[in-house]
Amino acid sequence: SDWAKGVHKWKSDPEYAQFIHDTGVAMENIVHERMVHMYGAVDGKLTNAFFNATMLTPWTDMNRQIAGATGYEAMKTMQRKARKHYKDGLPIGEQPVQYKTAARFLNTYGLGDYLPSGVSKDISLGDRKLMATDPMLGKAIIKFADEAIFQPNPNDIPLWAQTPWGSMIFQLKSFPLMMTRLGKHVVDEAMKGNVKPLAYFATLGPAFGMGALAAKDIIQMRGGDDERSPELRRRNILKVLGYDEKVHGEEQDFLGWYVEGMMMM
Repeated sequence: SDWAKGVHKWKSDPEYAQFIHDTGVAMENIVHERMVHMYGAVDGKLTNAFFNATMLTPWTDMNRQIAGATGYEAMKTMQRKARKHYKDGLPIGEQPVQYKTAARFLNTYGLGDYLPSGVSKDISLGDRKLMATDPMLGKAIIKFADEAIFQPNPNDIPLWAQTPWGSMIFQLKSFPLMMTRLGKHVVDEAMKGNVKPLAYFATLGPAFGMGALAAKDIIQMRGGDDERSPELRRRNILKVLGYDEKVHGEEQDFLGWYVEGMMMM
């Protein structure tokens, strides 16, 4: 719901869009492009031009701004939940699960002062003037976007992987690294009583993965019985595990789609 609200406001309210833009969520690509044109070699300029021509750069910028809007709406929602479920006088360990979930979220992004027990408890995160008075709000939105959009920056990549030799070894491993971090966060939240992220991870995630697989089957013409046709492949859990229809008989198709969708995610 926060994603839907963020996208709607970002598209329909120019002031809201400007507010999200001013946080700097897409600043990294802008700075990189300026640096390339000022000091970059020919190959760097060609690479940058390629990413612009294929729309990858504007696509990433757009999604980072959507992620920023989603994060901002989520922060406002969590502040409201914290206020609603806070029990005055009780220690944090005895507070309701809903409050502890909201408190963990806001503390993760450095906004603990806006909890009912914080020094800024009477200030609403919905006040856009905070961007001018509290730099932590802008940093929180950028951090949310960094975690939501898997475009690893030096904050996400281990120091050893930022050396010349380390970069060669690590080059395509940043996405699995960030996906593993996300998975750990989902499991940790479930262990603390917040099972919604795990439910999304196990349902919506594979559903999007299934959509990507289906698109590849059609576009790359790798489906059908001959695996060379613009049709959907038959997917089943037993085939993934080495199933042979002639030997094992009937198969279970849905679980195969689920597992491959999960792997695609």
